[in-house]
Amino acid sequence: MKTSRPFEVFETTDYSMFKKIDYNRSVSRSNVKKIMKSIIEYGLIVPIVISEDGYIIDGQHRLEALIALDMSVWY
Repeated sequence: MKTSRPFEVFETTDYSMFKKIDYNRSVSRSNVKKIMKSIIEYGLIVPIVISEDGYIIDGQHRLEALIALDMSVWY
């Protein structure tokens, strides 16, 4: 039986490496503010999910919150 890691988690402050997918929903400023508050209180719980070529699959609001807080991104 072949075993493999389902994913790896990395950390960066190079925000430019992340690309947005055009057809994703628009980023809601009010949602980003709520996430910022949560990150300040609890830390980042769920990393950003990206494709191998850097497109954000899940977490564009988390990314915007981390950028606003000038914090490292786990992805």
